[in-house]
Amino acid sequence: PVDHLWALPVLADYVTSKYDNSDMVVVSPDAGRVRLADMWTDKIGCQLAIIHKRRDPNKANETTTHEVVGEVEGKTCLLVDDMVDTAGTMCQAALALKKHGAKRVIAAATLPILSDPAAERINNSPIEELIVTNTLKIRDDID
Repeated sequence: PVDHLWALPVLADYVTSKYDNSDMVVVSPDAGRVRLADMWTDKIGCQLAIIHKRRDPNKANETTTHEVVGEVEGKTCLLVDDMVDTAGTMCQAALALKKHGAKRVIAAATLPILSDPAAERINNSPIEELIVTNTLKIRDDID
């Protein structure tokens, strides 16, 4: 027998204890995480926004634009994902949110894989805080 443990309640409790959710918007960094982001909105009681990535059909694995679906101007945006590996998607989403007027961007994920160049990308992005669990050991060279 196995029990599936959800990190969302623990992460959400941290977010609501530290940040004012009255001006918060939960943001899915891509279409694949909308269900997860919707669970977050139910848990912390705020609105949902989605980053819609458009890809150039002539270039493999290259995103050309990031459209924001939802109201983020002047808001604290909480990007949520199941994991952060190289942080490319998350950091591009954060840039799109700031471009669309987000007041601040924070991020939360269950699994902090943090493969190179994740730390550098996050440190150079608008993400003010990355909130993760201790389900994986974080490399010693990452603060």
